[in-house]
Order: sequence, then C-alpha cells, then structure tokens
Amino acid sequence: MKDRKTVAKEILQLIDQETNKLCVPIQQGNSVTIKHMVVRESAQGFLVINALTDQQVACTFSKTAAVAIAKNHARGTVDHTPMILKIDDKIQQKYNDCVHFKHTIYLSEDEDRKSAAEIRYDVAWDDVITLRSELDPYIFD
Repeated sequence: MKDRKTVAKEILQLIDQETNKLCVPIQQGNSVTIKHMVVRESAQGFLVINALTDQQVACTFSKTAAVAIAKNHARGTVDHTPMILKIDDKIQQKYNDCVHFKHTIYLSEDEDRKSAAEIRYDVAWDDVITLRSELDPYIFD
C-alpha cells in the first residue's frame, strides 16, 4: 500500500497532465500559462511567449488580447493573431482617449469643457468595453 504523500503526488501529476491537454489559462504569479504559451507583463505591455521555442510571439497593450493570442496559438490557430492585434490597437487608442478626457475633466475650470469631456470619456470607455468583448470569442470556446 502506498503512503499518503505518494498518492497525493500521483494525483497532482495526473491533474497536471490532464490540464495540459486543455486550453485552460492558469495564473502563476505574474504570468498566465496556456499549454506551452506564457503571457507576462512587461514595461511595453503584455508579452506572449512560446515556451517550447522560447520566442516572443506578440506584444499587446491589453491582457485580454494577450490571452486571446496565447489561447489561439495553443490551439494551433495562428491566423487570428493579426485581427486580435488590430482590435488591441483600437483598445489602446480608446484607452488613451479616456486618459486624455479624464485629465481634461480634472484640470479644466470651464464647466462646458468639463461636461463635454465627461461625455466623450463615457463614449470612449464604452468603446473600450465593446472592443474587449469582441475578443471574447477568441478566448472562450
């Protein structure tokens, strides 16, 4: 009969083997692992790295786009990457617009300018949320 530690190790190995077969994102510290793909945060954004070849696949602004690219590469469908990167660029543009409008809201003393910036901020933020939801089909089955 096996002792508890040996049985526990075997169960953990079995779980790890089965998990590696699925395209399930696993958060480990500051990185996300999907099969052999790793998403790490860096100063430039989020890096998508192929752990088998140790090569950088993409650099994205949003973590959502990085996970979408990693999941598609783990599945073997790399043809979606340009579309995901295009959506990520739009997210970055709209997010930068949000930062600009928020800055205008805080610094402006003119009420008309503040109200216009608030409206434009709300529109830009809604666009960010909509664009992020466009990435959902690439992530979820």
